[in-house]
Amino acid sequence: MRFISPAKILNIGPEQVIMREYNSKYFLEAEFAAQNINMPDTIKRSVVKRQAEFLAGRIVARDALHAIHHDDCQIPIGEHRAPVWPEGIIGAISHTGSAAIAIVKKQQENAQVGLDMEVIIPEEQCDQLQAMLINEEERQLLKQQDLPWSTLVTLVFSAKESLFKAIYPEVRQYLEFLDSKVISFDSEAQTLSLQMIRHVESVTFRPRYDVQYRILDNNVVTLLI
Repeated sequence: MRFISPAKILNIGPEQVIMREYNSKYFLEAEFAAQNINMPDTIKRSVVKRQAEFLAGRIVARDALHAIHHDDCQIPIGEHRAPVWPEGIIGAISHTGSAAIAIVKKQQENAQVGLDMEVIIPEEQCDQLQAMLINEEERQLLKQQDLPWSTLVTLVFSAKESLFKAIYPEVRQYLEFLDSKVISFDSEAQTLSLQMIRHVESVTFRPRYDVQYRILDNNVVTLLI
């Protein structure tokens, strides 16, 4: 691998996510032209790390489109940095500093997609995050789980990010982590469920949002369909 590795399949429950590892140390701006991917003006003004992760994300997004037999296309940046998918397609992209993942689906009524990947948060940072991430009821539920606390905190962080991505096309606004809560957690099935607490005018939320997850070395991936 120089800049980016070949695509591989990451199975999360019954779904298949496209993943590629990349190394920003080997990134050159010419990679955009080589990949036939446009570099938006906002990305041109960004630091190299952001340019590399953006390109890696768009490459796996294209891989995901190919997986459902969709032709190549550019995927611009929309509101709140959300990708603008071609008509009839919904999807999500996520990345860490060394890997990018994506999944797309053909648009169907009430279909939603949320996907997120995070490096496991160091133990010493978890206490600082708890107040903005979970309430006391959630903390008690998580404490019953047989996983390291840092992994649990990261999973909840990531799951709520996936939820936000999934419902953003409806809510069109930023949400706080405490606007949703964990209502169940099953480490054997590798699933957790969230419920929206906040009311958003003209939006009808599901009674619960089931999120599947995978733990990969020092990373977690969460997926909401």
